[in-house]
Amino acid sequence: MAERATIARPYAKAAFEYARVANALAEWSQGLKVAAEILADARVAALLNNPRWTPAGLAEFIGGIAGARLDAAMQNFVAVLAENHRLPLLPEIAAHFEFLRAQIENTVDVEVVSAVPLDAAQADKLRQALDKRLNRVMIVGHNPALADLAHHLSSEISRVPTCAVAEFTFDAKSWPTVGKSSLATVRLERPKKA
Repeated sequence: MAERATIARPYAKAAFEYARVANALAEWSQGLKVAAEILADARVAALLNNPRWTPAGLAEFIGGIAGARLDAAMQNFVAVLAENHRLPLLPEIAAHFEFLRAQIENTVDVEVVSAVPLDAAQADKLRQALDKRLNRVMIVGHNPALADLAHHLSSEISRVPTCAVAEFTFDAKSWPTVGKSSLATVRLERPKKA
């Protein structure tokens, strides 16, 4: 497994540098994920060892399945991987790309598991602990804790419906100073009824 990651790393770095310069990190994250998912299908994976399929044919086939989700540069990247017999490494390439993206964007996925729901003060304390290292914090949870936290941050929000997203932007240089800074924007996105 370590050998696969070692071989995948330069491809991931090349894709990352291209995407960074093109200001398309999110698009490349999605494109690499799509390509890796296509290759995870056993029917597609079986084609990799089929001598009837040329590298160019494999790349074109994957591009055809992905459609508009792979732009021309991403399709070219898939073609390079196919030509070098590296298509099976797409999951490792995508994972390392995400690692590089998280580093540059200063993001970390944190999952908090609690036996009991966190109250607003506990959620706020958790946010402050994460704030020392991160520029943005996203908290996903359940009511009433999320509604309490949203109301604690802004009296404009008294209720957070199921599946809603509350976004707060502060005029602050760092998270520890959020409490002392002014709230710049508050947005509550409610789910649309079908």
